[in-house]
Amino acid sequence: MQLGGFVTPILDNNIAANQVFIPELALSSRQGNHYQQFGAGVSWRVNKPWLYYHQHHLDNEVLGNSYGFQFTTFIEKSSWLGRFAPAGVSDLRIDFGLGRVSGRLLENENRVWLGVWYDQK
Repeated sequence: MQLGGFVTPILDNNIAANQVFIPELALSSRQGNHYQQFGAGVSWRVNKPWLYYHQHHLDNEVLGNSYGFQFTTFIEKSSWLGRFAPAGVSDLRIDFGLGRVSGRLLENENRVWLGVWYDQK
C-alpha cells in the first residue's frame, strides 16, 4: 500500500487500488501494509466549512497530525451558485481546504488543496 499522491479522473479507480489518497498528505510518499486515520471534525451547519483534526498511522506507527479547515460545495442548476455558472457547467463538486501537517515523520508545513470533480447523477 502506498500513501500519498494525487487523484486523477483519467485513470480507472482499479489501477490505484493499493494507493490511499489524502488531500493534506498528497506530497507524502510512504509505503506500508496498514493505514489508519483517527480524527474528529466540527461544523456549525451542514454543507458549511468544517474544522478537523486527523492523526495518521502507518503500520502501527504515528506518522503525524493534520488539522485545519475543509469545505465542499456543489455547483448544481438548482443552487444559488448554479445561477452564475456558464451554460453546460453543472453537477460539479469543488473541494478545498487549508491544513497544517506536523509530526516526527512528516514535514511541518502548511498545505492547501483544491479539487474539482464532475458528479454524475
